[in-house]
Amino acid sequence: MPTTIAMRLWHPFPEEVIPGLAKSGVTKIAVVPLAQFSAQIYGEAIAKAAAAVDPKIQVRCTDNWGLNKGLIAAQTKRVQNAINALPTEARKNSRIVFSAHSLPKFLIDQGDSYERDFRASVAAIVEQLGAAAPPHFVCFQSQGMSAPGERPVEWLGPDLQGALDDAKANGVQHVIFAPIGFLADHVEILYDLDIEARAWANERGIESSRSLSLNAADDFVDVIASLATPLLVG
Repeated sequence: MPTTIAMRLWHPFPEEVIPGLAKSGVTKIAVVPLAQFSAQIYGEAIAKAAAAVDPKIQVRCTDNWGLNKGLIAAQTKRVQNAINALPTEARKNSRIVFSAHSLPKFLIDQGDSYERDFRASVAAIVEQLGAAAPPHFVCFQSQGMSAPGERPVEWLGPDLQGALDDAKANGVQHVIFAPIGFLADHVEILYDLDIEARAWANERGIESSRSLSLNAADDFVDVIASLATPLLVG
């Protein structure tokens, strides 16, 4: 069974990938977007590209899957490991900062479920961590910028700096960044958190660490397989 990748905003685009699948005889495509709170828009992009190649190709996409039990378990494990890595004394004045990529606020105002789904995932992880876990804060990172001459866009917040200001005001000495809105390491983690946000924390006299990303870990691969398999049946 062929497996490939396609991306909505960069190469390889769906329209670059699907012709090769069709040529190999594929008649059914299972889509598991690696954007667990925005699955629909990725499924729609694949379906549109497939229809342009061959209307008989069936495209099935998983729904938003931020509350998938396997995903919650994998993310909880990594946040707990980050907590365990702190000395006992440091945990007393620490806070978990859960983050996801921000969106223009008008999308949320129009009914997009992104923020609601993200907060539900945070709540599920916090429940699994239990009462002994440090307090937590929810924020939205990596806000975009308006192009010159364009009307400024209001982005979903609070942002990372707001979270760190709140932490400082409450006497927090250590923050654990837990970017559960992302599934693998990329620039929003390796730069926006590991470099930029760490510097912002240092400026406020706060130490910081980060929970590990899922990347290609076996427990995460199992989740992807469990999402894809039902789409291929029937």
